[in-house]
Amino acid sequence: MAYRLLHNDHPDRPVIVIANFSGHEQTGSPLPLPGAETWNVRFNSDRKAYDDAFGDIKAPTIEVNAGKAGGTAFQSMVNIGAYSAPILTQN
Repeated sequence: MAYRLLHNDHPDRPVIVIANFSGHEQTGSPLPLPGAETWNVRFNSDRKAYDDAFGDIKAPTIEVNAGKAGGTAFQSMVNIGAYSAPILTQN
C-alpha cells in the first residue's frame, strides 16, 4: 500500500509512504508516482540500526520511469522490507 500526503501550506512538497504489512519482503513492486521527479528515502524502518532482526532491505533514491502502474503515466520499481514503511520526499 502506498499513499501521498500533501500539506495545505506546501502542496509542492508531497510525501509518499509505502507500507508493507506482509511478513515477506516485496521486491520489484511497481509504485505509481505523480510525476517524473526523483524521490529520496528519508526514513527506512527496515534498517538494522533499529533492530538486528530487521532485513535491512536497501531503499535507494527512486528514479521514475515512464510506464503504466495504477493508472498513472510514471512509476518506479521498489523493494520493501517485511513489516516496513519507507517514507519518501523530493528535494
